[in-house]
Amino acid sequence: MPEDVQGLMREAESANARKEWDQAIELYQQVLEADPKNEESCSKLAELYAIRGLISNVIEQYFTLMDILEEKEEHELAVEVARWIMKLQPDNDKARMKIILIYKKKGDLEEVVKQSLQLARLYIELGQGDQSILLLKNAQEIAPDNLDIGLELAEMYISHGHIPEGTSQYKKIANAYLNTGNYEKAAEAFRRMKVVQPDDPQLMFTLGNLYMNLGKLNEAESEFRAILR
Repeated sequence: MPEDVQGLMREAESANARKEWDQAIELYQQVLEADPKNEESCSKLAELYAIRGLISNVIEQYFTLMDILEEKEEHELAVEVARWIMKLQPDNDKARMKIILIYKKKGDLEEVVKQSLQLARLYIELGQGDQSILLLKNAQEIAPDNLDIGLELAEMYISHGHIPEGTSQYKKIANAYLNTGNYEKAAEAFRRMKVVQPDDPQLMFTLGNLYMNLGKLNEAESEFRAILR
């Protein structure tokens, strides 16, 4: 650390110890201007902004700290900082996306998928359906065998009026459940598909057979009778 930066750090620490918050903030800012990668100064600034109740400044400083930590390849610490942001602002999608990108960089694909699902649900709550669809599509490319992602993606397609894409996705997921012998889940996917394709005889026949396999004879009879109407 250059001597001038060390001097500024000492002055900042002294002002902080005297609880002269504004002076300490100004001095730590000067440190960062001279040494933008100074992790300690960045962290101290976030603490001082918190003392002053400047939450937006705290969050901005945390993002800067994350960038510093990422550059040092201290990924777990960067994720921890992102979680601090999420405690202050649970709806902060930028912090959640940062976590996804960090885990992707680490090659932890299981965590990428998990975090992507959580962010996709947040986008739904925020009314950002297109963002949710895009994120789920990316997650599906990473984990094509994850059927939970497929179901959520199908639901998002349908709810946003992309009916052909939604029905295609439901069919794909339902057949995947069939191939694994999970008839209950397959029936559920086909039932959801039937909501948008209520008059498809092939779909009714498939559902009827599934209900037979599940021992749900009344439901099976209902599907077979519907074909004849």
